[in-house]
Amino acid sequence: MIISTFIIGIFESCSPVHESTQLQDLKDEVKLLESQVKAKQEDNSKLKERIVALDEKITMVLKDFAEVKERCP
Repeated sequence: MIISTFIIGIFESCSPVHESTQLQDLKDEVKLLESQVKAKQEDNSKLKERIVALDEKITMVLKDFAEVKERCP
């Protein structure tokens, strides 16, 4: 009796429905993680664009300071 219960339990835990549900859960999690990665990559791209714009502004300010310094000894 105990052996048959054990064997039934093994087969039930390895059922195709259970594995299919787990597989679908994993696929859903992968999709979620991929969308999060994509969002982070977009954020990263936007931040890099802001850095480039700020770097250009800083370069212009430093250039203006250098020109003013040359005119006013």
